[in-house]
Amino acid sequence: MTKFKVYFHDVVGGTKPTAIRVAQAASTNGSSTFFGAVVAIDDPLTTDAASSSSEVGRAQGSYTFADQKTFGLLMNMNFVFTAGDHKGEHPRHRRPERGALGGEGDEHRRRLRQVPHGEGLRRGPHRRLRRQLRRDHRRVHRLRQGVEKRDLPAN
Repeated sequence: MTKFKVYFHDVVGGTKPTAIRVAQAASTNGSSTFFGAVVAIDDPLTTDAASSSSEVGRAQGSYTFADQKTFGLLMNMNFVFTAGDHKGEHPRHRRPERGALGGEGDEHRRRLRQVPHGEGLRRGPHRRLRRQLRRDHRRVHRLRQGVEKRDLPAN
């Protein structure tokens, strides 16, 4: 197994920004958490925390400010290596596990584990995660229906 430790450097200002706001809601500028803003990124990856260290790759994708009360980011990015032994490669694992938080109401902040069955969009992590979220939602819906039926007044 090969392990990598990389830092991505998000530059939001100056003459050469690597993160640019590409969309926002009408209320984003009045929000203390920038809720509704979408930022496109093309950030350098380095093996050291110093931004002056040599670049070994790029982190490309986007993030969305997705929480109205605190800073909450929904991040989507792809790493590609541009230097070193792994030049041109994307990091992959045979069976990666990725954590996710999701849900609403009773399921708010429920921890999910995502284990993709294979590589590629059709059989990859997206389908598996959607199935897991759907399964949890149905369980909560059944629980709510049971409570509502019990609470109905007798005729």
